[in-house]
Amino acid sequence: MLGFHFPRRRSLRFLLYGCAGGALFSALVFAALWLIAPDPTEAVLSRPVSPVLLDDKGRLINARLSSKGEWCIPVPLDKMGEWLPKVLVAVEDKRFYDHGGVDFLALGRAAFLNMKHGRVVSGASTITSQLVRLSTPRDRTVGTKALEFFGAWKLERSLSKDEILEQYLNQAPFGGPIRGVEAAARLYFGKRAEELSLGEAALLVGLLKGPTAYRPDRNPEAAQKRRRQIIAKVAEQTGFPPELTELALLEPLPDFRPVMPSEARHFADLAFRTLAWRPRRTSPEAAPTAVDPTGMGGTVRSTLNSETQELLERTLLEQLARSAPDTTAAGIVVDNRTASIIAYVGNARFDAQAGREWVDCALAPRSPGSTLKPFVYLLAMEKGRIIPASLLADTPIRLGGDAPRNFDRRRRGPVSASTALADSLNIPAVRVQRMVGLRASLDLLRRCGFAHLDREDEVYGDSLVLGAGEVTLLELARAYTTLANLGLDRPLSLLAPGSGGFGGEPLPAEALPASGLADHEAMSAGNPGRQLHSRAASFLIADILKDPGRLPFIMQVTQARESAPIAFKTGTSYGLRDAWTAAYTPRYTVALWFGKASGGPDNSLLGISLATPGAVRILRHLNAGVDPAKGWFRPPEDVALKPVCALSGQTPSPYCPTVRNAYVIESVRRTVTCDMHVLRGGKLEVVWPPELEDFQRRRMAQEDLSRPAFIVSPLSGAEYLLPPGVRAEPLPLKADGVAYPVHWYMDGEYLGAQRDPGEPLYCPSLPGKHRVSLLDAEDRTASVDVHIVDLAEKLEGAEPPLLE
Repeated sequence: MLGFHFPRRRSLRFLLYGCAGGALFSALVFAALWLIAPDPTEAVLSRPVSPVLLDDKGRLINARLSSKGEWCIPVPLDKMGEWLPKVLVAVEDKRFYDHGGVDFLALGRAAFLNMKHGRVVSGASTITSQLVRLSTPRDRTVGTKALEFFGAWKLERSLSKDEILEQYLNQAPFGGPIRGVEAAARLYFGKRAEELSLGEAALLVGLLKGPTAYRPDRNPEAAQKRRRQIIAKVAEQTGFPPELTELALLEPLPDFRPVMPSEARHFADLAFRTLAWRPRRTSPEAAPTAVDPTGMGGTVRSTLNSETQELLERTLLEQLARSAPDTTAAGIVVDNRTASIIAYVGNARFDAQAGREWVDCALAPRSPGSTLKPFVYLLAMEKGRIIPASLLADTPIRLGGDAPRNFDRRRRGPVSASTALADSLNIPAVRVQRMVGLRASLDLLRRCGFAHLDREDEVYGDSLVLGAGEVTLLELARAYTTLANLGLDRPLSLLAPGSGGFGGEPLPAEALPASGLADHEAMSAGNPGRQLHSRAASFLIADILKDPGRLPFIMQVTQARESAPIAFKTGTSYGLRDAWTAAYTPRYTVALWFGKASGGPDNSLLGISLATPGAVRILRHLNAGVDPAKGWFRPPEDVALKPVCALSGQTPSPYCPTVRNAYVIESVRRTVTCDMHVLRGGKLEVVWPPELEDFQRRRMAQEDLSRPAFIVSPLSGAEYLLPPGVRAEPLPLKADGVAYPVHWYMDGEYLGAQRDPGEPLYCPSLPGKHRVSLLDAEDRTASVDVHIVDLAEKLEGAEPPLLE
């Protein structure tokens, strides 16, 4: 008996040893695969995504392809709507919330069916293992499948079920370059994922089985059949009402238009190109560890206000209707409270089909015209050199051999500083710049952010204040925002605070280098800015620039009725090439530019008539409903109303006949008593300063110094004939509306000077076309074109007339 049972005991022992060995081998294989299989968590959470820009209310306004050339816009699970997650789980992995990454029931079923049919007819992939495959693509082999299963186990230990579902739906392919449900919803249906219906969600989930085979635009019948199958399966598992199924089946297929929003193109370009993008969260609400490894993508909320953007675009196009077709415009609107750009148009004639309209003119350096004058006046007021009531001379002045002229070619003589700035007179501006010094003026402008004024001061000379340098519209917007904030300087920002981990950052040094990188770092750390100008001087400039008398008549009437002050300064560059206006209220700043991208001239390019009406309309719209009593600046503590001489603007003397109240800055006020009014021989006299003495003498002589110069002889456009055989008589030179002496030129060659109207002067009668020009003592110019014809040469070779 013992011999009979021994073999059985030995066989049992061998069986037990074999099982133990097999288990040990399986455990070793499992352990080896567990060690070999990489943890996919980092790969799952790191992926190239599309740069996406939202407006200040969270609406998507612009998106670009990711670094892999795909549309991928991650959103949190709770922003994917009611149906997408439910349909996906029901169709792809109904036990998703019950397994640990591998569904062994599905694995056993798939193995049985595949062995039964002798080929692969069923799979056992879970949503988790599919996510591993998406994040780490590999060749499809048995070993790869094993690595995916082990990767799924590891991933389940790192992320929750909802995080895994969110990541899968954000990375799943939906045909072509579309990844993720948000991009698919926008491109297939033109809506957000959270707005999708049951039928739309079923159609997208159906694409996962074959992104190309079930695309509704390419295979509508297959897509519709697949959708019916999915809806039936979901209805079976979830048990929702039959009428919901019927409605889902009746939904039409989408009219596929793969176009992402591309609004505010140049604003988005500025954000995508100049901001220091770095690895960050892909969405403000997404998992905090989900980053784009390229650092070039992510969803961020900007400061752009879509309603204001539309208003700016419409206003610029309305103004451009008065200009040549190749004239364009750019504009920026800033919220002064945060120094954030709420509207930005780099090129109002933007056309995606025309290459030149891609140019962002707001970043192009152009001549600023008179828009820099307020900053030089401000510097003089800060130093106590002038107050708004100070007397300035609008009389001839020489600078380097050239004499500046006012835009209208008139000279006013004695003017107040406020009138000189408000009317943008050139000669007083040069005199003020000389008061404070050219270098000090240039240093201030650079501190204001005008980075393109980077040449030596002697290069600009006296013409700096007249627009000799170049600035960009973006720089101008920042400088005037500082004025609107009463001297508080802050770099302009594009992004809302807390948007994607880097919002609220100001423009970097590359965009506004004059402010310096340190200032930007300070702003990121919460620094509210720096006091660049005194509040007192900034207030005086605003008070001067709010004069509505410079506006077109109809706008003056409107402004008077609405009682809403607006400070504005215009600029027109030399040769009518650029028209500018910077306008502001305590709440908003608007900077507009009109011109040609090529830099050519256009007679319509006048700041006051082309740019100013648009800026005023925008500010009136933005400030609608603001209480006029609260809609303007209050005088700072250092500003007070004091009596001054109505003529000189100085402290009144006993001899000043007229005294008025004027704003002064108490801390820098110079209490110099007026020395222009004196008592001589019991008679009150005015002692004019040297720069005004001659002007006033001639004015008292009733010379008309305001009329434009006009050449009386020779006549403009006239044809003078030289008869044959007659000695050529010279042409007399006469002019009207000129100040003597008058210097005459013919074709650029100097002919001589007339000391008074009766002094004879002639130009030679030389056959041909000529230009005769003059320059008078007030630096006014005039010219005419004449044609002198030699009849002998004209008749030579002509056929004789027929005789009757």
